[in-house]
Amino acid sequence: MPVPDAALAPDYPPLLSVLGVDGQCEVMFDVEADGSTSDILTNCTLPAFGEATTNMLDPLEFSAGAGASSPATEDILLPVNYCAPEKAE
Repeated sequence: MPVPDAALAPDYPPLLSVLGVDGQCEVMFDVEADGSTSDILTNCTLPAFGEATTNMLDPLEFSAGAGASSPATEDILLPVNYCAPEKAE
């Protein structure tokens, strides 16, 4: 498996954060030989979560995993959960 060069940390959609909305996504994508992502497909509870997930993965770069000569991998399936921050009282 390829290894991401940065943390997988999507930006929570601001409006959904204020409203306290949780959500889930399943995202499928490919990693090319140069470490870039391509063919990002999301299936999310709300479109804003899909956009945030795509924005997280699109610029992300990957390196080859242990024992691999290339990071190239097809059809990686990744679950992404969005949990609204706790509201201050």
